[in-house]
Amino acid sequence: MRFSGRWRSALRSTLRACCVWAVAGCGGESTSTVSADASVTPAPRDPAQWVPAFAARLNQTLRAHAETQVPADLFVRARPSKKFPFQEPAILETVYGGADRTFQFVGPDGLTEAGRRLTERLAGLQADGLRPTRLHVDEHTKIRRRFEQTLRDLQAVALPPPPTATEVEALLAAARTLPGEATEAALLERVLTEGGPLPAWSSAWAALRDATQERAAARLRWEIVLADGLLYALRLLAPGNVTTEARIARREVAPAPPPALESTPAAHEERGGLSDDREDEAAPPVPAGASLPPVLADRKAFVTARLRAGLAQATSAAEVDAVLDAAQPKHPQYAPLKAALARHRKVAEAGGYVKFEAAQPALGAGSRHPLVEKVQRRLTQDDLLQGPPTGVFDAATVAAVEAFQHRVQLDVTGRIDKRTWAELTVPVGQRIRKLDRALDTVRASRVDDDTYFVTVNIPDFHLEVWADGQRLMRQRVVVGKSAGTRCDEKTKKLTLAYATPTLSAEMSQLVIAPYWLVTKDIKEKEYDPERARDPMYYEKNGYEVIERGRPSEWVRQLPGPKNSLGFVKMLFPNEHAVYLHDTPQRAGFERTTRAFSHGCVRLHEPRPLAQLLLERDGQWEPQRFDDLYARWEEIGRLTARYDEAKYRLALRQAIELQTPVNLKAPVPVHLEYYTARVDERGRLEFLNDLYELDKGKWKLENAPPCVPDSQRAKDGAEGVADEVERLEKEAAALVARIARLTKRGAALANGDEKRQGLWSRLKGLGSFGERHRTLAQGVLDAQEKLDVKLEKRKGEWTKELQGEAVRVRRLVDALEKSSGSARRTCDEVEAAL
Repeated sequence: MRFSGRWRSALRSTLRACCVWAVAGCGGESTSTVSADASVTPAPRDPAQWVPAFAARLNQTLRAHAETQVPADLFVRARPSKKFPFQEPAILETVYGGADRTFQFVGPDGLTEAGRRLTERLAGLQADGLRPTRLHVDEHTKIRRRFEQTLRDLQAVALPPPPTATEVEALLAAARTLPGEATEAALLERVLTEGGPLPAWSSAWAALRDATQERAAARLRWEIVLADGLLYALRLLAPGNVTTEARIARREVAPAPPPALESTPAAHEERGGLSDDREDEAAPPVPAGASLPPVLADRKAFVTARLRAGLAQATSAAEVDAVLDAAQPKHPQYAPLKAALARHRKVAEAGGYVKFEAAQPALGAGSRHPLVEKVQRRLTQDDLLQGPPTGVFDAATVAAVEAFQHRVQLDVTGRIDKRTWAELTVPVGQRIRKLDRALDTVRASRVDDDTYFVTVNIPDFHLEVWADGQRLMRQRVVVGKSAGTRCDEKTKKLTLAYATPTLSAEMSQLVIAPYWLVTKDIKEKEYDPERARDPMYYEKNGYEVIERGRPSEWVRQLPGPKNSLGFVKMLFPNEHAVYLHDTPQRAGFERTTRAFSHGCVRLHEPRPLAQLLLERDGQWEPQRFDDLYARWEEIGRLTARYDEAKYRLALRQAIELQTPVNLKAPVPVHLEYYTARVDERGRLEFLNDLYELDKGKWKLENAPPCVPDSQRAKDGAEGVADEVERLEKEAAALVARIARLTKRGAALANGDEKRQGLWSRLKGLGSFGERHRTLAQGVLDAQEKLDVKLEKRKGEWTKELQGEAVRVRRLVDALEKSSGSARRTCDEVEAAL
């Protein structure tokens, strides 16, 4: 066989590498001075001077030459299998796909110091909740064994004994017949060619070359599996999260303007809903032509470069530790959750939690039931009770049960009731999975490297303020309710209608004594039906109607103690239009589960939070704050009972009262969702999966299909009059039924509290017929206007007309809801008589 030019070059390189000793021993060039006459060519060396030495180390040269025969497709051959799921294939091919690849983790005979340490650290990342399979930890043993087998196969390749005198003579003869200059590289090529001067060596060459290449492929395979595990770990840990850097860079390139006050209704329209989008929803647009820093110009490339830098740094055991230690997320919950995961895994390894039957009796202080000892052993497993079990439900056991109830977000009673038993029977594996998911979420948190930020963990129902690793404040909040769904117009899938979304943005403004812009959804579903019954509904309840009667009509609530936003709201512009705000509805803060809002976050203690934020921003003026508060209360007195003159005065004062305060330094705000946390005292808490996000119920692929409101309204537009007629007939029958029941039901007034409540509700239906007729006429009027506009458009449904059709449909729904409510009251009264 003949060697290509590349192989000839490799032969020469191999021989040059071997011939570093004496000229006589390696056939090196003479050190004599070249003749000054350049036209005189030095005489070629006599092969007899170097061929014997070449023959003496022929096997050594052959093995060295085999190491240089790297096939062009080595990277492809090194892949463990076609189905092997590399996590970072693009980076691996860039680093290891070319001939200039370097090995950091696997040497010619096995793992390097860095490789051994990386193997240990990758296995240890299970403590972070990272899956061993995704880091290829489960493959390490198999790949090591394959590499070791190739070493044995290479060592087993038999090469001939040193050449005999006759074979040396054959080599010498071959050297003298070489075309051109007789060199060691040229002679080695002749030896390895089929039919060469040494048949035994040419026959052994193929086996040696193949075994060497198998060892090279196995070595590279081991190297890239370790490298891929490291790269993937870095992507999941802090280096893959560049949220803070991107936000700071964007702020410098395109500072976000403060939110405009009341510019349009949508500016502060409160609405909920879930989002899986992890990009920057609130990112302001970058000006055209702006010079972008790398993190903004190409975030993917920026992260890739960061991961490659981490891989390149990991060249020793110490550097492997440095890279992975620096990669740990800075989130304040990360380290405590890791420790909690380790404790629960130990419980699992020891056999799991003490087991109970599904149904158990209630237990409390003083109980001496046989189950008490088992309960005490179970609480000991959670480090909530110390010492051996006594079998007596004593004070220590009560305290431990209270701690357990706090841990699992139950009402703290110290008694073991049905719900507490249910939590005690949850297996440890389920707790471990919850901790795993919490760590996943915290790793992806946009808190990232923020040193000063506000965060709300939605299932925890608390807000916290952190600065320089210290928590400055923690207070209760109310978040979006989990009941109610809406149909997404784009995806045509159901989603939660009022859930507080997960997002990250920057708080840029506080608004003192704000208006509340009534959301379109609330206006059309709840308030417009009331106005249809009473045209002065909005004015009587302290609202202002703007652009009345137009398609763009919107409503806002005047500042004052009844205002849904209370005395202060805090804006962090985002696509969901949610924010933090005060609230007049205080009762909800005493509940364990606090999910009652339409998506925004209600604050239990808004003034201390406002003071903290403004003090750090250098803008806290307590006297001004108090003066605004007094004027805010005055508007409440003006609108307490409707009087037109006082109402007009309140309108004028409200415009002057609403006071925006733009923050000099924006404050990052993170609305997050993880269902396990550790409090400041080190107590672990398992939180309810409020929106069932841990289950993935509302992911796009899992959510049920639906018909959007706009489509439903368009499809039903022609039948509105028929629906109203049907409902009017039902209402007429209900009016007669109410009258009959009112005559019979007077006895309810003298009954117990429940019967008296029924009587009160029945009397409240006295105006049902009139209110129903007024609302029905309002529906017909709205539909008639829509029909006229639609006729002018020749049946073309514009976006504006779709919006009007939705409003009509919601009025029809309100009409049907009104009848349903009256019917249920009548049913309950009849059952009580």
